[in-house]
Amino acid sequence: MEQVQERSGILQQFGEWIAFVNDLNNRNEEVWEIREEGKMSIREIVSHIMRWDEYFYQHAIAKIVQGQPLTVQHLNFDEFNREAAAYAHTIPLDQLVRETLQCRQNVIDAIAEMSEEEYLQSYVDGDGNPFSTPQYLQDFLWHDRHHMEPMRGLLDKGEQETTC
Repeated sequence: MEQVQERSGILQQFGEWIAFVNDLNNRNEEVWEIREEGKMSIREIVSHIMRWDEYFYQHAIAKIVQGQPLTVQHLNFDEFNREAAAYAHTIPLDQLVRETLQCRQNVIDAIAEMSEEEYLQSYVDGDGNPFSTPQYLQDFLWHDRHHMEPMRGLLDKGEQETTC
């Protein structure tokens, strides 16, 4: 039972990204283009996280639920991230928000529906390396926070500049 509660708590934390994106969506569209010099804009970071959610959902999480071999592989992160950032500018902002929320919700729903055995089992990824859902969640919670904290700082700084 402890593992179920742990999973529930981790999934709740994983859902904080949804609340963060909804908050962004309630702000002025200009905030989506805020960036630190030489870094991705908020819009590009949201796309970046969404594309990772989509990748892991399609190539790992959905495969586990469907009882299929995992196809998730080690990718060229720089190339993947560049493509994700570029994708942010190929679609309207409202579509980016919808896709982002849907991708994260797909991951959360699929993991919530896994049996305890499926959730805790170690799988072999497309490169022959171990993959576990709890470790994936921990890694991507860190990844979310790695991006959300600087974005919060940019948003706070932007609000201070507009009120002065």
